[in-house]
Amino acid sequence: MLSASGSLSGVYARGVDPASASSVDGIRPYMVSGSLEALAERHEHGRSRLGGVVVGAALLDRLLLETGDLVTLMAPSFMASPIGALPRSRRFVVVGSFDSGMAEYDSGLLYMPIEDAILLMGLEGGSGVEARVVDPYKAGEVASDLNLKLGLPYWVTSWTESHRNVFEALALEKTVYFLVLMLIILVAAFNIVATLYMVVMEKRRDIAVLRTLGARSMSVALIFVCKGMIIATVGTGLGALFGWLICLGLGQYEWIKLPEGVFYVNRLPVRIVLANFLAVMGAAMTLCLAAAIFPARKAVGVVPVDVLRYE
Repeated sequence: MLSASGSLSGVYARGVDPASASSVDGIRPYMVSGSLEALAERHEHGRSRLGGVVVGAALLDRLLLETGDLVTLMAPSFMASPIGALPRSRRFVVVGSFDSGMAEYDSGLLYMPIEDAILLMGLEGGSGVEARVVDPYKAGEVASDLNLKLGLPYWVTSWTESHRNVFEALALEKTVYFLVLMLIILVAAFNIVATLYMVVMEKRRDIAVLRTLGARSMSVALIFVCKGMIIATVGTGLGALFGWLICLGLGQYEWIKLPEGVFYVNRLPVRIVLANFLAVMGAAMTLCLAAAIFPARKAVGVVPVDVLRYE
C-alpha cells in the first residue's frame, strides 16, 4: 500500500538495481520527470536519509504528488513489535515518474532500489531473478525451456503468461477485425461480380462471334477471369501500399489517441507484420477470383446461334 497526503493506493512495487542497465533500460524511454539515477542515491529529509521511488504518472496525478514529495510504503508482511504484529513500512522520496502509455501500469506500478525492497519485505535475499531475451516474442519458448531444465522448486514465467488476459483480449480483437475486413472485401467483390456481369451482357455479340470463329469455352471464360484478377491485383496492391504507408505514419507520429479508461493503452499501437499483409492480400485475391467465376460461367453459357439470330 502506498500512503501519501492522507490517501492510500494499492501498488505493485518492483525492486531494481539502478546500477544495472538491464534493470532500468526498459523504463528509461518513458521517464517524464526526475531521473532513474536518483534511485541509487539517499535523500535528506529532516534527520533521515531515505531511498527514492519512481512512480507512474497516472498514480502521481491521482495522489496529487510531485517529485520530491514523501510517501510511505506498507508491505503485506508483518514484523513483531512491543504492541504486537505490525505491517512493515518504510518512507521514500518520489524521485521521478514515467508514462508508459498503459494505464494499468501507470496507475499502480513503482520502482524502488532492490536493497530497500528486500528490507521492506523482510527477505534475507532476493525472491527471484529477472532475465531479458533478445527477441521478446520468444520469451514464452525460453521460459518453457528453462522450466524443463531447472525443475522444481524453481518456476519460470514469461511476460506473456503474467498478462495472459491482456493478450487473449488483443487476440480476440484481432480476429474480429480480420473478419470485419473480410466482410468489407466481400462487398467490394460483389462490385466486381456486377461489373463483369454487365460486361458479359454488353459483349454477348462479341462472345458469339468468337465462339463462331472457333474460340473454346475455356478461352472465353479466361478472358473474364483475367479481367477480374487485373482489377483485384491493382486494387489489392494499391490498398496494401496505402495501408503500409499509413501504418508507418501511425507508428512514427502516433496520430490516434485512445481513451485510457476503455483500452489498455492510450495510443494506437502499430506493428507491421509482413505475414499479416500477405494473408489479407491472399484472402482478397481469393475472394476476387471467386467473384470473377460467376460472370465467366455466364459468358461460357452464351449460345452463338441465339445471339446472332437477333443481332
